Amino acid sequence: PKVFLPAFPSERKVILCCVQVPTDNVLHLEAPALVKAFPGVELRMRKLDADPSTFEINEETFKNCASLVEECAKKMVTPEEARSATVVIGLSCTSMSFTIGAKSV
Repeated sequence: PKVFLPAFPSERKVILCCVQVPTDNVLHLEAPALVKAFPGVELRMRKLDADPSTFEINEETFKNCASLVEECAKKMVTPEEARSATVVIGLSCTSMSFTIGAKSV
């Protein structure tokens, strides 16, 4: 089967920012190999500023940490990069994404 890889404009930097929950111990192992398939895409990962020892995977924790998603994303991209690059930001926890909703993510 043919694999289609999208072409990104070479004159514009592309940054993929992955916001992680503090207990995520997998993304940093898997994501770099996946992103290599997309030349010109720079991967950035950062965990939410929440204590991993008290971070539980449940609705209450997710809702309490919803405001941290934007704060975390802003720490990965400078204002200049936000103006000059194509920036894609995602939350790397599907459960949290569905719980807090698209507006928070």
